Amino acid sequence: MSRARRLAVTGASLCGLAALFAVRALYIPGLAALLVAAVAPFWVSICASRARVSLHADVKSAQEGERVRVTIALHRGPIPFPVATLTAWPGAEEQAPPSRRERELVVSAIPARRGRQSIGPARLRIFDPLEMCARELCSGEHELLVLPRVFPLGAAALARLDERASSPLDAALEIDSLRLYRTGSSA
Repeated sequence: MSRARRLAVTGASLCGLAALFAVRALYIPGLAALLVAAVAPFWVSICASRARVSLHADVKSAQEGERVRVTIALHRGPIPFPVATLTAWPGAEEQAPPSRRERELVVSAIPARRGRQSIGPARLRIFDPLEMCARELCSGEHELLVLPRVFPLGAAALARLDERASSPLDAALEIDSLRLYRTGSSA
């Protein structure tokens, strides 16, 4: 049984006891519990039906260790959220959503490993202050290809590589590599 239903049953029980024992003071908490049990799910469902959340990144690929900017677009209806939390992706910390009706939130992420990764989904959780009922809205995922970081070689490093390749002994030891043909080296 959900918390809203339990609160409604409690409110109805209090009203029943008030009528049975003629204690008018029990009507106030009974009716208040019934009102809260009816309004909270309605408020959350109205807000969730008008809200939208989407996630997109500016790039399709990035190098490892590079920050990726992720934009989360949030739209809510004319009724403000009772209480809401926004999670940019699974494992990220929850934060309060922006208070304006349409808002874009920019966060950055550093991919943990190489390869194809998915960022998201962003999750908007809307719930009432007593947390009797809640709704979650999720965005789609964004595919990201994380490439290995490439470091440029300077002229001095290239000269050292060329000196090593010019030695006939080194050329004979390198079996599985492509190199320029030098006179005296094996085929």
